[in-house]
Amino acid sequence: MATLTAQVKLDISGITSDPIAVDKTATFTAVAGGIRSRSINDNAAAGETILSSAEYSAGTMVYLRNSHDTETINIELSASTTTIPLAAGQWAFFPWQAGVSLKAWAAANNPILEWGVFSAT
Repeated sequence: MATLTAQVKLDISGITSDPIAVDKTATFTAVAGGIRSRSINDNAAAGETILSSAEYSAGTMVYLRNSHDTETINIELSASTTTIPLAAGQWAFFPWQAGVSLKAWAAANNPILEWGVFSAT
């Protein structure tokens, strides 16, 4: 088993009269997983499967990162009804219940998507 530690730190000023500071850390026991990357060459909204619901169970943590300089990669979360548009350089980390497969597509240039999936408790 391995330890997975996720930390998000936000320091925001100039939006409200008081600055906003958030620093959250979550630690999980990772029992399986790893990080992969590949070119996303599907430009249709049907997308290509990057994580299959059949491969993982509830309690999975997902990391996504678009490493392209200009292109957006769209991540489909729930049967064509919810997407995360990851602009160039953006990333996401979230719990995934593995009820649906995650798919990805991009309009052009075959951007590289890096993703990690971890079965965690």
